[in-house]
Amino acid sequence: MKKRRSGDKIDREFEALQARIERLKQAEHELDALDAPPEVFGTEIESIRSKLRTPSKVEEVEQELTALKELVAKPAEAPDKDAPVANASQAVDELQEVPPIGVLPELAGYDVLDRIGAGGFSDIHRARRQDGLVVALKIPRLSPFQTLVPSDFLREAELWSKLDHPYIVKVYEYGTKPYPWIAMEFMEGGSLRARIGTLSLKESLQIGVEMAQVLFYAHHHGIIHRDIKPENILFDMDKTSKLTDWGLGKMLLESSMTASGFKGTLAYSSPEQLSGSRFGGVDWRTDIYQLGTVLHEMLTGQKLFLGDEPGATIARILTEEPTAPSKVRPDIPQELDRIVIKAVARRKGERYQDVSALEEDLQTVLSHMKD
Repeated sequence: MKKRRSGDKIDREFEALQARIERLKQAEHELDALDAPPEVFGTEIESIRSKLRTPSKVEEVEQELTALKELVAKPAEAPDKDAPVANASQAVDELQEVPPIGVLPELAGYDVLDRIGAGGFSDIHRARRQDGLVVALKIPRLSPFQTLVPSDFLREAELWSKLDHPYIVKVYEYGTKPYPWIAMEFMEGGSLRARIGTLSLKESLQIGVEMAQVLFYAHHHGIIHRDIKPENILFDMDKTSKLTDWGLGKMLLESSMTASGFKGTLAYSSPEQLSGSRFGGVDWRTDIYQLGTVLHEMLTGQKLFLGDEPGATIARILTEEPTAPSKVRPDIPQELDRIVIKAVARRKGERYQDVSALEEDLQTVLSHMKD
């Protein structure tokens, strides 16, 4: 009877996820059908589309879509010169609107050169500081109907700036005017995403070791990342890998380590990020799982779990056993199979309990490989 009740609970959780996915599909259909010129509403459209594959954001998607429909239907109005000026606190909370995509933002002390990418709710621009240093500028990408409390954005910057490790992308400075921004180390070598499928076993292991070392540092400073994926592993000119985007970082000592809602990227999400009631809360072992998924992808060129649609991916993560890397690539040593399978165990208690143990095992395999 107890087992049946457990099964019923899993079924309900899966049904709830499926319902969210269906709502996202409907929202995508309505967005595609909406007569909203991209040159006018590009920021709003991109903001909505960036959330369409994340079930936990369905409410945000629906709210933003409703607001976009109202904007599209509303005729343009001339500004009222006699309208009262917003009070100072309101002006600070609303911030200055970031220029639309295609128009480079302006920031005192920096010459913004070009837009080089986007992540989460931010755009990344290459810029040159007054002293000549080339940096990557992270600036929030917000719709007019979205709000952002400066402290929320700066929490990421402050946390990130306190991390000092050779395998973490550096933060140089940050501020809130005319909109929140972070100036960070510019990584000329691009991301791991572009290298998937081209890496040797030795290169994959070296990257794995470097990421394990940086996670050991972060975990022992009370911080977890929660969004480890190839796009967040960057390279400098010397091909050194560095972990970026600590925007989902969480201070372990300031939290109860219970799942407060899904945050992360679906294909690299751990079971506990998708079903906290079944697998427990997010903690440092979530990072170990995610590093395991990246290791698997570096070794095989394939994502660990991937379905034709979000619901199928979720079902595979929650129910299927991982495929050993050697099943995809026969030249992979069995010891590496053991390491990866242990890192991505569905139950947290069956994974490595400290990332240093994962690093030690990777170092052992690496030391036995020929140059």
